[in-house]
Parts: sequence; C-alpha cells; structure tokens
Amino acid sequence: MGRRGGLSLLFGAIIGAITALLFAPGKGKDLRKKVKNEVEKGGAGLQSVGGEIRKMCVDMKESFNEWLETDEVKDALNKGKKKIEDIAIKGQEVIENFKKNSEGVVEEVKKNIKQTSKTGKKNVKKTKK
Repeated sequence: MGRRGGLSLLFGAIIGAITALLFAPGKGKDLRKKVKNEVEKGGAGLQSVGGEIRKMCVDMKESFNEWLETDEVKDALNKGKKKIEDIAIKGQEVIENFKKNSEGVVEEVKKNIKQTSKTGKKNVKKTKK
C-alpha cells in the first residue's frame, strides 16, 4: 500500500472511530454532552473526542497484549519459529550439498578445458606443418 493509501486508511479509521464514539448509545450520549459543554466554553470539542480516542487506543493495546499472552498465540508463534528454523537448516543443507557437488563439477570442467586445450594445440601444430 502506498503512502497515500496508508494515510487514507488512517484518516478513515479516525473518522470511523469518532463517528462510532459519538453515535454509540451509552458512552456516545456522555461524549456528546462533553463535546457540547466544551463547544459552549469556546472549544471545538476535539479535546473530549481526543481523550476518548486515547482511552480506546490504550484499551486496544491492553487487549492486544493480553491476546499475545494467550496459549494459542504463543503456540502459533512457537510453531512459526520452529518452521523457520527447519527451513533455515534445510536451506543450509542444500547449500552445503551444492558446494560439495559443484566442486566435483568444477574440477571436471577444468580437466576437460585442459584436455581440449591440449588437443587444440596439437591440431593447430598439425595444420601449420
């Protein structure tokens, strides 16, 4: 997602959160009162809304951290780590096997090049005579 798309998503989420806060039955009524009082005192009502959004963010963070501590999430993370380790080990084995196999191939190619070179030199000498 590009920078513009990310900003659009962020602004959409903020507007959605504010709308949800203002139109929620119980808390929405209280928040609307706070905003109204703030506006009557000459403010824009943003402090009340901002405060509620901050509270929501703190609650969401706490919920997320609690979720991370559940056995299901820990098990999934451990399985993921194990899979990554297994893949890394298998990749290392493939690399080592490739190195071993390629060494023989490289030696064979060198040997063939030398032989071809000798044969080519002999042929050149024969054609010069």
